[in-house]
Amino acid sequence: MPTRGDLPLGVQHTTRRQEDILALVACGYSDKQVAVRLGVSRHTVRTHLDRLFAVSGIHNRTGLVAAWLLSPERGTTSPS
Repeated sequence: MPTRGDLPLGVQHTTRRQEDILALVACGYSDKQVAVRLGVSRHTVRTHLDRLFAVSGIHNRTGLVAAWLLSPERGTTSPS
């Protein structure tokens, strides 16, 4: 089992908007539901998620959310 130090940097250093999206994904929201909730386009949500997938090397939503929840940096976001 990975430790917090083993997590991909892309999940450890997230923007406030990426954290907003990850929190809603963690609650089971679809991309469309996240977009409506945050007042952005579905494309914007996908762009944020795709960027997180690319920098983290994680290939699914469950893994991305799990890594984010374990991240020691969670809650200390960068500006959007």
